[in-house]
Amino acid sequence: MFLLASKLESYNLQATDDELGKVKDVYFDDKQWKARYLVVDTMKWLPGKKVLISPASIDAIDRGEEVVTVTLSKEKVKNAPHKNEDEPISEQEELNLVNYYGWPNYWGAVAPWGGFAYHSEIGIPYKDLNDENTEQQEGQQKKYHLRSVDEIKGDITGYSVKGLDNDIGNVRDFVLDVNDWSIAYLVVETGKLLTGNFVLIATDWVHDIKLADKSILVDVRAEDAKQAADFDFEQDISKDYETKIYTTFGKDKKL
Repeated sequence: MFLLASKLESYNLQATDDELGKVKDVYFDDKQWKARYLVVDTMKWLPGKKVLISPASIDAIDRGEEVVTVTLSKEKVKNAPHKNEDEPISEQEELNLVNYYGWPNYWGAVAPWGGFAYHSEIGIPYKDLNDENTEQQEGQQKKYHLRSVDEIKGDITGYSVKGLDNDIGNVRDFVLDVNDWSIAYLVVETGKLLTGNFVLIATDWVHDIKLADKSILVDVRAEDAKQAADFDFEQDISKDYETKIYTTFGKDKKL
C-alpha cells in the first residue's frame, strides 16, 4: 500500500491505551531508502520532546480514519529516552531507543530490517541477537544516513533533482510503501519543464544526495521527465502506472 508522506503527517497515532499525537515527520535511511522512524507531535502531554516510533512497533494503518495504531502503551512511550525537538539524533541515542523498546539494531544490517523481510517480523529483542550479527551491525554504525522527509521536501521548495542532462525539478513529496516502509518514489514538481506538473522518480534511480547544495542526483534524463505521466496526488498508484513510469524512463523495475 502506497501512502504520501504529506498525508501520513495528518494521521493520528493510537497507542494501546490512549492517543499519542500526530505524525510530524519521517526519518529515513538514504542508502536503503527505508523509513526508520515516525516523529510524533505529542501535543501537550510531552511538550518539547522528539518522540520517535519505529515501524517495528506499528500494528495497523487505517487510511479511512487516518490512524496509525502502535503496539506500545502511552506510559511506555512517555518513559522512553527522548531528545529535545531541536537536537539531532545520534547513533548512541538510537541505541538507547533500541535497548529500551527491545528493537534490533536493524539499520546496520545488509537487509533493511536486520535480516527480516518486513518490519512486522521484528520480534527478537536486541539483547538476544547472536553475537556475530550484533558485531556486524555495530561495525557498520558509522555509515549513518538518517534524513528528514520534511527537510528534503521543504515547506515551499524542496531539494532540487538533477538528471543526467539537466535539472528535473524540486522534491514536493515522498511516496512510502507501508508494506515494508520503503521510500518508493520522490514526487518531483517539474515547474521548469512543464508548469504545474508532477512526476514520480523512483529512489532506485538516486545515486547521490548533496546536502551542501540541497540536491539529489538521479540516473535518468530530464528530457524523459517531459514525457512522463503527470502524477495525481488523489489517485492510488497502480501496477500499470508504475510500469508506465519505468518504461518512460527506460528502466527495469526491481523485483
